[in-house]
Amino acid sequence: MRKEYLDDYQAREREEFAHFTRKVLSHGLDLDDRYPSLQRLGIVHQPIVYATCRTYLFDREKIWSQILFAGTLLIPLSAYDKDHMLNGCGFDVNDIPDLIRLAKETGRVRFGLADPPEYFENMDHFEPIFKELKPPELLYMPREASSTDPETIRNFGYEFEALARVNFYNSWNQYFEDNVLQHNEYWSIMQHRKDTFVYMKILGIEEVDDISNLMIDEPVHADYLLAAYEYLIEPIFDPLKASKNFSLSEISHYDLNSLASKMPPSPQQSQGVHSFPVEIGRYIMKKITLNPSTYYGCIDVIQHYEQNELYKVFEALDKAIKTKKQDQVVTHISELNEVLDNAWNDAGKVKIVREGIKNGISVAVGGVGGFVSSLVGEESTMRGLLASLGFKAVDRALNKYEMLIADKSARLLYGRLLNKQYLINVYDFKDRHNL
Repeated sequence: MRKEYLDDYQAREREEFAHFTRKVLSHGLDLDDRYPSLQRLGIVHQPIVYATCRTYLFDREKIWSQILFAGTLLIPLSAYDKDHMLNGCGFDVNDIPDLIRLAKETGRVRFGLADPPEYFENMDHFEPIFKELKPPELLYMPREASSTDPETIRNFGYEFEALARVNFYNSWNQYFEDNVLQHNEYWSIMQHRKDTFVYMKILGIEEVDDISNLMIDEPVHADYLLAAYEYLIEPIFDPLKASKNFSLSEISHYDLNSLASKMPPSPQQSQGVHSFPVEIGRYIMKKITLNPSTYYGCIDVIQHYEQNELYKVFEALDKAIKTKKQDQVVTHISELNEVLDNAWNDAGKVKIVREGIKNGISVAVGGVGGFVSSLVGEESTMRGLLASLGFKAVDRALNKYEMLIADKSARLLYGRLLNKQYLINVYDFKDRHNL
């Protein structure tokens, strides 16, 4: 794609985001506000769920199976060349026409730009998506909206850059040379690391001070920690307020037990083991579902799930969690459990032996937010979703950070930005089933 086209595209995206920022600064963030807007995305089906795009890298699975456990699957599009697309985006060039077709025919797929439009210069393999679907740029909540003291926020960014110039950038430059990364990918990663650092500072997450030291002394470990903490940061500062998909293999990749010696233990840690920073929630339901691997397989399973009313129940569960209707959450999680049992028992109706549908994968469905703890009782107060999947994680939900929110700036942040209620799906592609 030509530079002139992408420059114009980016200018329009940034103006739209600037308009959103001005609105938030002047009137605050209303409960129904989203960015990008639901109209811009053309959302027909709820809930909106961010795809995890590295399932092929970790699990050799394309993105098709994730479409089923979403009202609308939003695929964050990163600027990878053809050789790196599959590992970075979860699909390859040959899948693009079918994904566009699925977006137009069912409305269950949408794209957003995880990188600035300018990064896509000369990447003509993405042109059909740009031309036919016009994906919006996906951006974090504007930093200036998170505090009444924007100078402090800017200083957090300057602090990261000063620390990174000592060893962190050099470490990444060496990795860049050794692994032949694209320049666009490198700059995208650096921006994500900086954003994570700044938002950890805003939230008052104490481990950021340890990360600051590691950026100088052990930059590889610092990078590992920042990448892991991004799992916590992204949902908090997501103005779209969408749900999230995770791959269990990818989460396992950032298990921090191996880094326990790199950071001082806190009183909340059990036997000195440092927990994974994402304590996603305390309610879990784990089920085996059908696993399509092609467009046609995906269409078959979508129709099967529509007949079993999976999407209606999933949307109702999402709405109950967002509105903190605890009694409804219990009802809908029970209904979802029954629907999935029925769908799996009737799997023969979609001929799972046919090309394009695999036998099954394990999907864990969980809710995010402190209120979910009341659904399961005291015995589980130290166990979250990841702990339930076998991780040694203590309760590091946002309750800890709420207590740290004391000054005026932080209260403004809490009132305007924190959105803790949403669904998450964890896909265990490597689970083995006796089917």
